[in-house]
Amino acid sequence: MLSDALFLKDPTVTRFLCGGLTEAESLLGSPLPSLPAPDVESGRAVWYVRFHPQLHTLLMRFLQALLRDIGAELPGTARASANGKEQADYEAALERALMGVDLVFHEAGIASVPRSLAEPVANHDVNATGTLKLLHHAKRAGVRRVVYAASSATYGDDPILPKVETMRPAPMSPYAVSKLFAYWMCVNYREAYGMFICNGILFNHESPRRGENFVTRKITRGVAAIKLGLQKKLALGNLEAKRDWGYAKDYVQAMWQMMQLETPDDYVIATGETHTVREFCELAFSLVGLDYRDHVVVDSKYLRPTEVDLLIGNATKARERFGWKPTTGFADLVKLMVDADLALVQETRKP
Repeated sequence: MLSDALFLKDPTVTRFLCGGLTEAESLLGSPLPSLPAPDVESGRAVWYVRFHPQLHTLLMRFLQALLRDIGAELPGTARASANGKEQADYEAALERALMGVDLVFHEAGIASVPRSLAEPVANHDVNATGTLKLLHHAKRAGVRRVVYAASSATYGDDPILPKVETMRPAPMSPYAVSKLFAYWMCVNYREAYGMFICNGILFNHESPRRGENFVTRKITRGVAAIKLGLQKKLALGNLEAKRDWGYAKDYVQAMWQMMQLETPDDYVIATGETHTVREFCELAFSLVGLDYRDHVVVDSKYLRPTEVDLLIGNATKARERFGWKPTTGFADLVKLMVDADLALVQETRKP
């Protein structure tokens, strides 16, 4: 139970550092299960949250909402820039930010395979080197616990399915390679220095907050625009690619639970179901009374030089160790995203 969270039993653990979004937002839908608000009178102090000034991520939006539910204070910080001096300033700022921090949810990074192909050096600097710097300074600062959002992309196209924690990695993009480096640095710091570091190996996690450069959100935003007469066609890449799509809110819940464990480990977080991009299109268009075949076209510019044809995960270890399982199925997830984009597009049309 979240109310029995490990750090709630320890009044000295009161501060978080979270990688990702820097502005507080409200959570769509029902709230995550709440933890009791901290009791200042009993010496638990005030929950204090500082945000890693790096690229924002989908998961961070849900974690912010969860932290806000327990009465956390949510101050933001400026985001880092790309030139050398400012990066040096950023690293110094990161070291200062980590001083006095107990728990780190590291979810920041470049999460786009196409962007990693276009900008492989920047991708490596943020995802790989950035994580190493975070771990280095976390160790120096005496951070007590770290949970890292690792990626299922590191498995690549190995034919053995479904994926579990011990399977051989075979990354097929600069993004996947950088995430694999970060994963193993987490393992290394855990084993070499005895740090509490968990890797959550997250399979595709979606929501209405997903960026429009991701195929799921591109589809649901396109469905809304076509339904409302703002466009006629939707150009996509490989319609036969199969993914294990889950709800980001569920995945944040898993990372939250990892932070409560007595001993750190690595966990696959996945639904155990796989669907094609074509299936996603078919369902999304059908929800607004349209046939995807009348609107979806394949454009070769969206095809990747190395494509992972099928990803599906097995989250048995997470279920057995801390009782995690997804609460939102594929059909409900697609409907949630289509409904949100219909409302968003309608709102933006208002004068």
